[in-house]
Parts: sequence; C-alpha cells; structure tokens
Amino acid sequence: MNNLTKDQIRYIKVSFDQKNDAKELGARWDPSGKCWFIPVGVDPILLKEWWAFIDCPFEEKDEARKLGARWDKGLKSWYVPVGVDFDDFEQWWPGWVKERMELPEREPEEEQWHTVTGQKGQKYTFSFSEDYTKRGGTAQVFFGWRADRETEEIEEAEEAEDPTVAIKNFFIDEDKTDFSMFERELEALREISDHPNIVTLLDYGFDPTDRTFFIVTEYMPFTLSETFTLLKEKTVSRLGEKIELDEEEIEEIEEARKDWRLRPEENWLEDDAPVLEQILNGLCYALNLGIHHRDLKPGNILVETVDEKDLVLKICDFGFSNRVNAMTQLDTLRYMGTQLYTPVAHQNDKKFPGARDVYSWGVIAIEYFAKKIVSVDDNIREVFEDEVKPYLPVPAGKLIESCISADPAERPENAIDVLKRLTEIRKKLER
Repeated sequence: MNNLTKDQIRYIKVSFDQKNDAKELGARWDPSGKCWFIPVGVDPILLKEWWAFIDCPFEEKDEARKLGARWDKGLKSWYVPVGVDFDDFEQWWPGWVKERMELPEREPEEEQWHTVTGQKGQKYTFSFSEDYTKRGGTAQVFFGWRADRETEEIEEAEEAEDPTVAIKNFFIDEDKTDFSMFERELEALREISDHPNIVTLLDYGFDPTDRTFFIVTEYMPFTLSETFTLLKEKTVSRLGEKIELDEEEIEEIEEARKDWRLRPEENWLEDDAPVLEQILNGLCYALNLGIHHRDLKPGNILVETVDEKDLVLKICDFGFSNRVNAMTQLDTLRYMGTQLYTPVAHQNDKKFPGARDVYSWGVIAIEYFAKKIVSVDDNIREVFEDEVKPYLPVPAGKLIESCISADPAERPENAIDVLKRLTEIRKKLER
C-alpha cells in the first residue's frame, strides 16, 4: 500500500494509563506524530471511546472552541477533550469517522487483506483475520504468502493450502523511543538464520500504514507450546481450524508414554536426546557467534514434522537477544523474559551470561518429558521430581537438575557446556 499522508492517518487521543487497553484493541503508536492511531485492518468502532480529533477549518475554529474543542500543538489539529461529547462536533468529524458511522452497527466486515514490501522488493500479503495471526507482548505475527503482483495477491493467498511466510510487526509505545527489539532480532537473524535449528530470515522492511518495522521468516505450522497442548488436551487450534487427535492416535500416545517409563535409556537415546539436542544446537551456533537468546520458551521454538514422524525444531524470536560482550546492555535487559523460564535469582547475568538460557532449556526439557506446559503456579522442581526424574537415566536426570539450579554458579556455564555433557551421557549409554 502507498504511504499515508498525515491527514489520512486515523489518530485517536489515548491517555498514558489507557494505552495498554487501546493497544489490546489494535491501536498503534506513531513516533513521528507522537500520537496513537488506528491502523489499516482494525475496525475504528472498537476504539470509539478514544475518537477525539476533528477536521475544523481555520475560519470555524472559534465556533469549535466555544463548544469545548482544544488545540493539539503536536499534530496541529483540533480535538475534543475528555468530558466533552464528541457527537456535538459531528459537522467536523473526519472522513473516516463519518464513513464508519454510516455503516450498520452490527454489519460484519469482509475479510481484509494487507500487503507489505520488503527491502528486497518482494511483496507479502496477509489477512487481518484472527485465525492467521498471533499476538505477543511486543509484536504481532501474521501468517501470509508471497505476492509478486498486487492484483493476484488475494487469489494466490486464498488458493494456497498453508501460509508460506510469517510477517512479524514490532510494537512501539509512547514510553519507548526506538525499535531496539526489531534491531536486535534482525541483527541476530542476519548472522545465524542459516542454521537448521534457527528460523530462516527471508526479508524485512517498514510498513508506512502501520508505522512499524517488520521481519519476514519462513512459516512453520506449530510451536513446541502448541505441541504440548495437543498432547495434553488432545486438541489444538491451527489457522482457525480445530485439530483433534483420534482414538487411535491417543492410544498410541498413551502406549508410547508407558513404554518411555519402562525403557528410559533406550528411549532417551532413540527419541528424547535428539529432540533436545536440536534446541542446544541452535543455541550453541548463536553463542559461537556471540549471541545469547535470553527468552527461550516453548512458544519461541517452532516445530515441523518430517516424514510423518521426525520432529524438526527451530528457535525463533531473538528480540531479547544480547551480545556476549555487550555487558552494558545486560542491565537494561535483566528483567525481560518470560517468568517461568527466567530464573528467580538472575541478578548475576554479567557474571554468568549463559546461565539464563541454560535454565530455560532445563525447564523446557522438564515440560518435554512431562508432556505439558508447566503453570507459573507449579513448582518446577516438584514437577521434575515427581513426573520426570524417576523415568530418566540417572546421568540425564542429574544434568537437567543442574540446569534448573537456583544458583547460576551451579548450572552448566552455557549451552555449549550442556551439549558437551549431553553428548558424553549418550556415549556412555550407548556402550
């Protein structure tokens, strides 16, 4: 889409204490205008309580002022302040407000499509449908397709069985001054995405209609988190469709579970260690190039099935990543990350920079064997002791236990150290 002029942007007036509510409904922050706005694809009616700006001609400003309008110096525009009825200014409503108010209140909107152009000139198209998007605290990912010609993009998308790319848009708030997460992730993926256990970077760019930077990566159907959910709940949603395990598949899973408990060493060698090693292989490759992930969790590990049996795992989401030698940035990133996968006592990140990823891998390993996502209310050690440790080879259990130690000094130094120990365990068990 073409760049929007200032007059075409659907600005809204959002107070600082309400910004999270507005963002949850789809609002975005425009750093240049220093104001929140409604991006393309979001129904303005959802954010009606923040409609405020009006198109008032200069010769009518006194009339608008008498009704209570105020002047916004930043946008150089009149607006209706809180406590004054926006309906009293109908004669000056912006075109987009008039257009939306003319629609029936409950008229269902047609599916909307959007196209962005990457740095390489390649176009990517995606739907704003909730079925084709995932939203996180700092970004929103849309699943879409390559589109070489704009006139064919929607037809191509509708005919495709599955998306081919993931377009990740990075949020920015009024209390943030840069796109540092976008910059960190892009910089990291440029160096490491050629590894088979790290998601492949395809492109990146800036979306002028959404006022945000984006990266484009390969599409993979599931995350490890969704895989755990499927195993536990026997159902999971994918692209708006409900996927359910049939009775035969459930029976096979239960039998495999029993077999795992009866033959821990054989299953560890044949199935378990190879899966967990894939995560370590990706971490080690990044670490050898000086990059710590720092937000490792099942939701940031993509999964694909090959030949209907073998799992391929790829690490994604390097927005919190940090350089090994960038110690000055570690302080600002110290409290970032997801609670369950971030050790409680992690104030020693400078002294033990690799210990956080080690802890996260240990928690993921426990969830892998427990076949479930552990709740933040659960005691990870109790889950390990009761549901995992009794059914693991002793040396493997000791390794995972050391990874979740509260003291970073007692954990393996980094992912390279964990992989080394894991390899040694495999060799001993194979004898």
